[in-house]
Amino acid sequence: MKFFGLAILFILVLISADYLAAKYIVSIGFGYQAPAGVWCIGGILAIRDWVQDVRGLRWSMLLVAIASIISLIISVYTGWAGLRNIAIGSFVAFLFSETADAVIYTPLRQKHRYSGIVLSVMGGAIIDSMIFLWIAFRSFDFLPGQIIGKWEMIPVALILVFFRRNIFVILPFQNKQYAQ
Repeated sequence: MKFFGLAILFILVLISADYLAAKYIVSIGFGYQAPAGVWCIGGILAIRDWVQDVRGLRWSMLLVAIASIISLIISVYTGWAGLRNIAIGSFVAFLFSETADAVIYTPLRQKHRYSGIVLSVMGGAIIDSMIFLWIAFRSFDFLPGQIIGKWEMIPVALILVFFRRNIFVILPFQNKQYAQ
């Protein structure tokens, strides 16, 4: 049940990221701007780590592929991505960034969970930003804003992991194996 809830959240956040990226440019601070889906992608990189902790690497990567395809179909079908390149850029960037996130997080997760999350989100954010911006806009004008915006989600991810590990494990219905 926990996996199903996380999977739905994962897919909904990805769809939201595509919609927001196609519709709005926002100020993310420090004088930079980025497509509005930036915060969603920063968060979803951390959610993928959580999915891996709950179900394992294979399931998390299967979910990445399924979510990517669903989001691409919805973006193209609804016309959210007025430029087809935004939908395709999001699809390709997401697959590569989530793979990079997994490659970084997997060896670190047992002994250095918090640094694993920080490093995997940082690496995934850079890869996602570069690929998305190049395919979608053929420009890196928003690159600093994209990276900073995604990195702004790192403290949120760390807080969620802290609460998941230190508070939720006391609930009687919680499977302690997955809470770690």
